[in-house]
Amino acid sequence: MDEIGDLVPNLQSKLLLVLSGAEVFRLGAEGNHEYGFIFNGVTIAATWRDVTKLVRSDLLSRLSDYELTMPSLEERIDDFPLLAPLVAAEINRSADLRASRLKGVTHINQSTHQFLAARRLTLTEADITALARHPWSRTGELRGLRQALQRMFRGLRVQEALELQPCCVAEPASVSVDELARGVAALLEPGGTPAGFAKCVKRVEHRIRESIVELLTTDSAELVRVAQRLKLSPDRLRAQLSDLKRIRQRQSRPD
Repeated sequence: MDEIGDLVPNLQSKLLLVLSGAEVFRLGAEGNHEYGFIFNGVTIAATWRDVTKLVRSDLLSRLSDYELTMPSLEERIDDFPLLAPLVAAEINRSADLRASRLKGVTHINQSTHQFLAARRLTLTEADITALARHPWSRTGELRGLRQALQRMFRGLRVQEALELQPCCVAEPASVSVDELARGVAALLEPGGTPAGFAKCVKRVEHRIRESIVELLTTDSAELVRVAQRLKLSPDRLRAQLSDLKRIRQRQSRPD
């Protein structure tokens, strides 16, 4: 299960029942054991979040028999001479597969197919050095590395590919969903002011006051969870945050 830290609370309780040995039935077949099953396998879950604050403790105990912490790419600089060519080889294999599938397509001429089949991503020592120095913890880790290499496969130079890599918004470690919901609720109330917002998140690091709206507009999973707590649709909350951001920008402009 990928991104277990993003699992909403009501589904966490259901997952706990499954992992605890409860019989699960196909929807509409409750009680018919012909369509039921009992989970007795091994559960592997992954996340980049602090699950101790997002996953209920009884479910976490079921998932934490053995914990493996993956170091960030920035902590594995010495691995790049092996890691980067390995990812590049995967990209080349995917390109070969696409080219072979297109071989029988009648509207693609022979020269085009030969061009696609011959395309290769080859990394120099300078490329690997530039990749190793990039701040991957803020630009996507291994997924970000693969994105950058795919851009290089399409013809960009390494610096051009890295400049296009979007910067991820770091998750504030001490902020819970409840605190985010209270802060957003204070902002959206009629007559809400920046002072009221600051009071709601005073327990949290000072920088959250400026980043909370940006966090929710860039992290869709977080926005969905906060919207559920506020009993709003995600689209409605997103629209209100956009309106609020525009109002704050107008208020901050000098006359």
